Amino acid sequence: MRILHMAVVAIMAAPVPSVCLGQDKATQDKGAVQELQKLRQGWADAVVKRDSSAFNRIEDESYVFTGPEGKLWTKAQDIEALKASAVESAKLEDTDVRIFGNAAVMRGRITYKGRFGGKDITGQYRFTETFVKDDGKWRCVACSMSRCTP
Repeated sequence: MRILHMAVVAIMAAPVPSVCLGQDKATQDKGAVQELQKLRQGWADAVVKRDSSAFNRIEDESYVFTGPEGKLWTKAQDIEALKASAVESAKLEDTDVRIFGNAAVMRGRITYKGRFGGKDITGQYRFTETFVKDDGKWRCVACSMSRCTP
């Protein structure tokens, strides 16, 4: 009886980690992964082009950016900083996307050359971004970025 009880507990507990962590969904939705990678590339391109309309489409109204110095920026502050920018290039690398239903987390590396918001941002950065899908559209709600040290 004790062995039967342990077997039932093991069977019931086995699927919990993959379901709770969203691993099954994270590895199956290749269309959403490609859509988010394309969206993120468009966002990087928008920095170079100083395209505030792209920022408006991609960043949610509740968007918050945590910069390398720990400063928090809102969507409005991000768009205002974009206006005073002169970024020559923004190259994305090593992106990884995990889908969790209507939410997604993207990690990656980006290399900037130029100035953003009046500051020299030339260098490599690691980022983690959280996206939410609402009304069929992905929007970024949070981004945290850290400068890579040589």
